Amino acid sequence: MQTIINEASSGGKTPLNTGKKSQKSEGAVKTYFLARADFSFADEVALKSKSNWDTAKANKDIIPMYQVEAIEDNNTEDTIANKRFKDSKTKNGLRGVTYSHELSEEQDKALRSYDESDEYTRIFGVTTENEILCEIQEDGTIKGQPRTSFIVGVRTNSVDSTEPVTKVMIKFDDYAMSNIKPDFKADDIEGIYDVKLVLVSATATSIKFKALTYGGNIPNLTVANLVVKNVALETQTIGLNPLDSNTQTYEVTGTGFANDFTLDIDAVQKIGDVSYESENALVLTGI
Repeated sequence: MQTIINEASSGGKTPLNTGKKSQKSEGAVKTYFLARADFSFADEVALKSKSNWDTAKANKDIIPMYQVEAIEDNNTEDTIANKRFKDSKTKNGLRGVTYSHELSEEQDKALRSYDESDEYTRIFGVTTENEILCEIQEDGTIKGQPRTSFIVGVRTNSVDSTEPVTKVMIKFDDYAMSNIKPDFKADDIEGIYDVKLVLVSATATSIKFKALTYGGNIPNLTVANLVVKNVALETQTIGLNPLDSNTQTYEVTGTGFANDFTLDIDAVQKIGDVSYESENALVLTGI
């Protein structure tokens, strides 16, 4: 007789203990972080440390998102076949959610840049109870929740009674969710601020400029935050005079500055509690 092999069988599941009847559920999501697919915290202790989150943000391994103003279910239910003698599941459902954000045009543009991203495919949720929603891997490292889709909807128009709203529709892959409380207030972490560097004047020994962000110049720039390079991309030795309160300009000092040298914020710089990154390096002209 010919043998028949059928590997399409589900194989069943291992029953788990149900535990205590009264157990606390996680809070509702207040905000969230997108995370690179390969990014993880080493363990629970590492996830609880704010300095590790600051480092991950500076490296752009995680991207802080905006406050969630409304939450809607976006689940895909199991596909059930209704048969003569019993119903059977032919396809597993997917967990999903829709978040509503009240955003400016600039914020909407930033959010839209992550639409269906192939790079940021994990999400760390932050709840109203300051819990981090995540997935613990088999090796003990901790990643964000795995998502299968991240679709940014069209921003609505502002009307008298409501702010403009952008909806994000998310589907999650199958995973076991953990929630861990960090040692800091996770929803206080903001995104990186863009900075526009504006050249005021340049000579062989002086570069006067403005570093504009939300509300004016970056406060308290230091020389360690800046880098000047020549056309061969060699870093120059520089000094920095503090912000002139009358002209609202900074002044970099040095020697041998020339046209086509560049002045830039050195990667992502944290000043106080805020992280900054320039939109583009400032190219020297007029020397």
